[in-house]
Amino acid sequence: MSLTLGVGIKSADISNIEDLKYHLTNTVAEFGYGVTFGVSTAVEHVRPGLQGLVDAWSLALVAVIHAPNNELAEASEISINLIEGGDREKALSFFSSVCLSLSKKIKSFSVFFAVEDWTEDMRIRIQSGSIDEFMRCVSRPSGWWEEYYSPKSNVINCDDSHPFVFSVN
Repeated sequence: MSLTLGVGIKSADISNIEDLKYHLTNTVAEFGYGVTFGVSTAVEHVRPGLQGLVDAWSLALVAVIHAPNNELAEASEISINLIEGGDREKALSFFSSVCLSLSKKIKSFSVFFAVEDWTEDMRIRIQSGSIDEFMRCVSRPSGWWEEYYSPKSNVINCDDSHPFVFSVN
């Protein structure tokens, strides 16, 4: 399964963009991944939707997490580990490290996941919460494509072809 994974940050939350890029790059590299910055670095089939998110949310920085050799701007290993029966603990450790690392530098950020195409007019699923709530979301079976609806907290299975954005604050 292909997985486009990234982080978006609003300009109001960034005091030193170069320091933040350096910090995020090093955190991701500890897990054997690379990171590129900008919508144009994402795979082509998700760029229109990602650009729509950037415009709608006024994101100043978009970081796309990818394979270390940058041949593919996708995070397929995380997909395998988190969703398809691979090393779940490694995937969860990755998300925990990235979130904790970012929280030391900025107040809020959004993590986005896209599997198939992501067009400008496509319905996306959005959830907001703390780092702990994000970690609970990605650690559940079927992980990030399930969504909690408050206040009932009923788990709804969503079509995994719809992008998912979790805003951590």
